Amino acid sequence: MTNILLTGAGFTRNWGGWLANEAFEYVLGRPEVSDQLRARLWAGKTAKHQGFEETLADIQQEQARGTAGAADMLSGFMAALVAMFNEMNQGLYAAQFEPQQSVALQLATFLAKFDFIFTLNQDLFLEWHYFNDNIGLQTPRKFSGWTLPGTKRLHPPSQVFDPRQRNVEMLMPDLDNLTVAPGCQPYFKLHGSSNWMTGTSGDRLLVLGGGKSIAINRDPLLSWYQSQFASALSRPDAKLMVIGYSFADQHINAAITAAADQGGLKIFIVDPEGADVLDKWKGRAGIRPPQPLEEKLSAHLWGASRRSLRSTFGDDGVEHGKLTRFLSL
Repeated sequence: MTNILLTGAGFTRNWGGWLANEAFEYVLGRPEVSDQLRARLWAGKTAKHQGFEETLADIQQEQARGTAGAADMLSGFMAALVAMFNEMNQGLYAAQFEPQQSVALQLATFLAKFDFIFTLNQDLFLEWHYFNDNIGLQTPRKFSGWTLPGTKRLHPPSQVFDPRQRNVEMLMPDLDNLTVAPGCQPYFKLHGSSNWMTGTSGDRLLVLGGGKSIAINRDPLLSWYQSQFASALSRPDAKLMVIGYSFADQHINAAITAAADQGGLKIFIVDPEGADVLDKWKGRAGIRPPQPLEEKLSAHLWGASRRSLRSTFGDDGVEHGKLTRFLSL
């Protein structure tokens, strides 16, 4: 059996991480955001019903076309988002990871059951609270350690180092080491990370806004990560648990549906909406159109959980059994 975990923003939301609508509200209050950019954010929300990433995508396209003022807005936008990750990481650093002390019911024990962990998140929650030397001590001893494949340490110049951050190790791509160390649990951050740099220039390796597939294909590390995701899903015995992902990224959905089309993939969803997260028409008026994502994946869905992780790994033994049972199918 190949157990695969994919996490989205809803995963760290259990410990206080911000969702997209909360990120929008955070960015509004940042000093880096000009009145012009603030107006664009509100216009996107009210007139276009779009989130901050769609507005960011629009501004990125304008900057590429040389539209007046777009470069300044984009610079302020990205600075505000980096500040957001800095502040969110500080809160996540202080969070209590395990809601109780029984090792058999702990989240770390559960996470150690996965052969691959992929995430769309760019925070440092798991690096601080799960990925440490204790992985090699888990029972049964499946791994000797963990790895962030294709990365290496970077000592950044002073202008990109934030002294308010604690225990943050800056990393950069290591394109000569695109491999998974034997015996280690791999952690793939599919959209980059808030502590990753493209190099000594100080630019963050973060995939945000529109054109994610284009940005990923242009980056050797992230494109390799995407191929590793597709390869893991294509294994004939693959089981995918999805925690806190809203199925809104087309390149991620394409990899999942392609594996499902091959016939063997089993999926379990952990989300407040449960299996309904696949229904992108819910709550809308009118005749419900075909739902390609739901239609493709429903036959591969082997269960779902609507309860929070803090509940499931706290005192909810019934729901805990449901999640662990999926990994034993």
